[in-house]
Amino acid sequence: MYELTKLPLSYIDLDRRLVRVPPSVAKTGQPRVTFITREVKGLLRKYVERYNPEPNNPVISYFSLEKPFIRKEELSNQPIRPKHMRKFFSQEWDRRNGNATVKKLPMGHSIRGDINVLHYSHHTPESLQRVYDKVFKKLEFGAKLV
Repeated sequence: MYELTKLPLSYIDLDRRLVRVPPSVAKTGQPRVTFITREVKGLLRKYVERYNPEPNNPVISYFSLEKPFIRKEELSNQPIRPKHMRKFFSQEWDRRNGNATVKKLPMGHSIRGDINVLHYSHHTPESLQRVYDKVFKKLEFGAKLV
C-alpha cells in the first residue's frame, strides 16, 4: 500500500496496463514493473476522468483506499483492508499455478539468494505481462467506481 500511495499517475501506462515503480517509490529501492487487469484499467481510467489528478502527484491516498471500508456499515467491521490486496494477489497467483519466479518480480520480492532469478531467468516487461495476462486472464470482481 505504501508504494501505491506514493506512485505518480505519470508512471501508469493505462493503454499497456503497465505500472512502472521507480526506485524513489519502491520499498526496496529497486525499480520494477507491475501490471493491472483490464477491469482495473477501466476503473482507473474512470477515476482519472472524474478526478483529473495531477500527473506528478500520487494517484491515490491511503484514506481513499480505506474510505469504502469506513463508510459502508457492512464493511466497517470486516477484517479485510487494502493491505490484504497484496496477499490476495500472491495467493491467487499460486492458486492459478502462476510461475513463482515471475510472481516475485512484479511484487518486488527480494531475489537476493535466488540463483534462478539472478542468473538464469531473464524477463522483459513484455514477457512478464504475457505471463501475468495468462494467469489473470479471467480474474474479475465486477467492481464499479462509486
